[in-house]
Amino acid sequence: MGHKKAKIIGGIILGLLGLYLIGGIGATLVVTHIVVGHRGSSEEDVGRIEYRIYKQRQDYPLMASRTEETFRSGNNTLTGYRYRVANPKGLVLAAHGMNSLSDGPEVAYENLFLEQGYDVFAIDLTGCGKSTGESMGSLSQSAYDVKAAYDHVKNDALLQNANPILVGYSWGAYGVAISQDLGVKADKIIAFSAFNRPYDLMLSSAIHRVGWGAYLTVPPFALGTLLQQGQDAYKSAAEALERGSAKALIIQGKFDSTVSMNVSLFMAFDKTHPCAKYQFYLNDATHVSPWLSSDARKYISKEITPKLAELNNKPKEEIDAFIAGIDKEKSSALDAAMVKKVAALLNE
Repeated sequence: MGHKKAKIIGGIILGLLGLYLIGGIGATLVVTHIVVGHRGSSEEDVGRIEYRIYKQRQDYPLMASRTEETFRSGNNTLTGYRYRVANPKGLVLAAHGMNSLSDGPEVAYENLFLEQGYDVFAIDLTGCGKSTGESMGSLSQSAYDVKAAYDHVKNDALLQNANPILVGYSWGAYGVAISQDLGVKADKIIAFSAFNRPYDLMLSSAIHRVGWGAYLTVPPFALGTLLQQGQDAYKSAAEALERGSAKALIIQGKFDSTVSMNVSLFMAFDKTHPCAKYQFYLNDATHVSPWLSSDARKYISKEITPKLAELNNKPKEEIDAFIAGIDKEKSSALDAAMVKKVAALLNE
């Protein structure tokens, strides 16, 4: 009887352990699908209401003219947009954030580099904008896309005596940082709201959705991440930067709930590293458009967002009329101190 009970108890334990492992691995699949298992954007997304509250590409004179270029990244064809200025100082390669595209709100900082005298090559990452891909693939895909874009432009006449400057936001920021381990050579890197490791961001996302109980599934969650995404999910952007020689400006907002401080590149990067001279902490910034000024954020949160909520389900004409009345110079104003940090880095 004792032996039979032991077998039953052992079977129950094994069953519970199996459910624990299956549950944790299943959670990985669910989180991955939610985060990257779909297309991030399409060309038409520039017409989304949340984008139209800012200045758009056509509102920046330096962005009026551009050429489109395509290149391969794995099995997908990506699209890049080349902006040129007179007597350029160099080339900036720009990568947007997740669920966005190069013509999204990121045009604000793309234009900044044009104003600073640089040509810009802004790319639509996999599964975004005009680029192909049924999904965004993985949180590491942005690094491979940046590498593909770098290979596409590295023989550019502007780069005969210099390396490109890399700039990215969120998913794109991780991509430009970790691309250093893929052979990308950059003189300077500017990263807005970057996460340090894909696994950490995925776990943070799981906790955000189901609460702290997600920590109970950490071992199988980590195993599921490894099985699904391989070692890429554990690669550290901070370590890639520390192994490289590019000077880095890392910009992080205090109220970023998507890339919280504990999973951010800002927190992970060794502040004593020679390449960490420029770091910038925005006390009132969230994850959304952290390059904006405090006044711009206040204007949006106090005057624009509440009115848009009131206009929900109202006729398109009424919404269009409100958006037409927005002071987009005010809603799109860049943080002056951040601009100075960027200029200081570029002028080194």
